[in-house]
Amino acid sequence: MKSFRILAGAACLGVSALLAAGCSSSSSAPAAAAGSATSAAAGATAGSATTSGAPAAASITVSSTSTSLGTVLTGPNGLTLYRFDPDTTTTSACTGGCAKVWPPVTGMPTAGSGVIAADLGTITLADGTVQATYQGHPLYTYSGDTGPGQTTGNGIQGTWHVALAGAGANGGSAATPSSAATTASGGSHGSY
Repeated sequence: MKSFRILAGAACLGVSALLAAGCSSSSSAPAAAAGSATSAAAGATAGSATTSGAPAAASITVSSTSTSLGTVLTGPNGLTLYRFDPDTTTTSACTGGCAKVWPPVTGMPTAGSGVIAADLGTITLADGTVQATYQGHPLYTYSGDTGPGQTTGNGIQGTWHVALAGAGANGGSAATPSSAATTASGGSHGSY
């Protein structure tokens, strides 16, 4: 009887794992609901088409370029990438109106020039979208940057920073800003 219970328990765990792995990115699978972090390679598997017909996440290239602020990460169209202090390694704190001003970099990241592939990863947002990360920081572009090399979003509200390329360049895990954070750039963006 004891052997039967162990086998039945193992079978249930196996079925649960298969169900979680087979859920589409729009499901409420535990990993998606928790916004779990994954490596780029593991995320590619999780973002693959499923039995529900959900498409795989598009691939995006993350590269680096030299600016007056140092070597920064760049993404789609060569735009500078940013990180947000309130984020964690598993969740994005920039939602709603914030995400309109600071669009998340979505898709499976691949390493371009000056970027180490092991530093790239993903998180899954509440809506199932895959957001690229670098050294555990979710990545964004800034709507105020209109071309490559621009870094106009750096320092806004004291919580937005260019994502710097290199080992430990972004200070490890994201930190929560102090309540004394001030806007370092002109313009009014509310709490973003």
